[in-house]
Amino acid sequence: MSTQRPQIDLDGAPLSIADVAAVAHRRVDAVLDPATRARLEQARTAIDRIADGPDPVYGLNTGFGSLAQVRIEHAKLEELQLKIGRA
Repeated sequence: MSTQRPQIDLDGAPLSIADVAAVAHRRVDAVLDPATRARLEQARTAIDRIADGPDPVYGLNTGFGSLAQVRIEHAKLEELQLKIGRA
């Protein structure tokens, strides 16, 4: 018989340090609220549209600092964003 672990709903409300620790230590599951998922998908669509557009947007489709005027080719944008997320 499998028992379901407690869960924390990710709905945009602030999380406590205890909540984050519980998820990190796998004592509870984190579940993305459907309304929050929809807002994230809308934001992703907007970001993709901006990144693919003709205008340079600092750090989104350009480099940083002295490379702020250097446009990052579309194929490298995902890699750039992953590196930003890991920094």
